[in-house]
Amino acid sequence: MINKIFILFISLFLLACGSSMQNDPTLKPESVGALDEVLVLMDQVHWDGEIGDTLRKFYTQEFEVIPQSEPIYNIYHREVKEFRDILIKYRNILVVGDLEGNSTTSKYIIGKLGEENKQAMLAGEKPFYFELTNIFAQPQTFRFITGKDKASVIETVRKSFNKVKKDIDEQEIKIQKERIFAFGSAAQVTTKVKEKFGFQFKAPIDYVIAVDEKDVMWLRQDTKDITNNILIYQIPYDAQTMSGENLKTLPVRLRNEVGKKYVEGPSPTSYLSTELRIPFNQKEIDLSERYALETRGLWKMQNDFMGGPFLNYTIYDESNDRIIM
Repeated sequence: MINKIFILFISLFLLACGSSMQNDPTLKPESVGALDEVLVLMDQVHWDGEIGDTLRKFYTQEFEVIPQSEPIYNIYHREVKEFRDILIKYRNILVVGDLEGNSTTSKYIIGKLGEENKQAMLAGEKPFYFELTNIFAQPQTFRFITGKDKASVIETVRKSFNKVKKDIDEQEIKIQKERIFAFGSAAQVTTKVKEKFGFQFKAPIDYVIAVDEKDVMWLRQDTKDITNNILIYQIPYDAQTMSGENLKTLPVRLRNEVGKKYVEGPSPTSYLSTELRIPFNQKEIDLSERYALETRGLWKMQNDFMGGPFLNYTIYDESNDRIIM
């Protein structure tokens, strides 16, 4: 009798916990999925057809300027009938289908959307795109890409991509930052950068200062498999330097000057330079309300065999009459 009462108590306790977890969003399990991983729920016939082709064209396009070919997202396809177990806890989920079909995916989308919202979409009063968050886990975002027919769904894939990419990237960067700084930051680096350059800078805890010269600081992180480097340097502002072709070539010219002078490789004659056999990408951006150039390309060790990708920001700091990279 005691054992039966004990088992009954445990059962009731577990049921109560399960009920509270469903009603309290803060108790939902942590979402799963590798960084930049997207689960796509779509009918097989659409995945194998034009809608799937369009989706892959956008979501698996190659990442900018890296040594090997890699897609910006790894996407995995499943049908709605397979959406169970660990899959329901995926962090990034795309649900793609039309509103006028009778397929499982269409019914799933309409069930989440509601008849009133469906009619508003078909009438052109609402866009054929909506989101739901933290349904089964957190953080989690369901992104519903739909339309009245196949052509309309394809158009929604195209139109929604930039927004979806921006949202996913911001979320994934936030998660990556939390992982990188899970064990704290390098306080000495933050102090030294503040003293030398006058701005706040945060580096992971295992970064060390390799070079600390007048207008240059080289930070590095050595692991068993790779070496990561952060170079910070500044030059006085010059109007001629920041105009026309001079401005376009400035980031790479400065990188090469600093690399040759300060960043030695493993062999005596090796030094950091830019790999110019593959063109670099460059664009103007607004960085914390300052004009900047973002440059992506490949670096190499001159007279050696090391290399990899780089990301460079050339920032015009007008208040201090200088350029920071």
